[in-house]
Amino acid sequence: TFQLILNSEKNGCCNINVLESLSPKQKNQIRNKMIQAILATDMSHHFSSVSCVEKIVAEMRIQNLSWSGLNQIYVETVMNFMLHLADISNPGKPLKVAKHWANCALSKFFAQGDLEAEKGLPVSLLCDRNSTELASSQRDFIRFIVLPAFEVLGSIIPEVKRIVVPQLLQNLEYWESMVETD
Repeated sequence: TFQLILNSEKNGCCNINVLESLSPKQKNQIRNKMIQAILATDMSHHFSSVSCVEKIVAEMRIQNLSWSGLNQIYVETVMNFMLHLADISNPGKPLKVAKHWANCALSKFFAQGDLEAEKGLPVSLLCDRNSTELASSQRDFIRFIVLPAFEVLGSIIPEVKRIVVPQLLQNLEYWESMVETD
């Protein structure tokens, strides 16, 4: 992506190089931030990210700090955490939207699982169409992954606590009721 931006005119596209006026050092800094942001969305870092932001929140409370009082590393950590949460935020949307995206995600997972099985590889978690159920997968995803992370963010951003967390709880209740009827 970074190379596409830098070489947009050479690739027969209009010039989208918004970085052309920057120094090589500045371009490198932006590239590094982009890489950090992309890596922050990797689910393998989820629990360590939640833990790290919990520590930042605790320090903010102890030192009575606001956003403006945070050092740059903490700000970047929280911003990357927010990007990660945006990536997993579908269960925090109104139920109709959340259900639609849950089905889309599961379809994608099942397609991956089918390919894995076809190649003789072990089928990844949630990717086996024969054993994964939508309701229980969403219930567990919200209960163990999404809700705790948004509760941490809600301790920094009141609107998240006021708007997103109640929607997650409402959707969790729906998925729990669907598990009970299965």
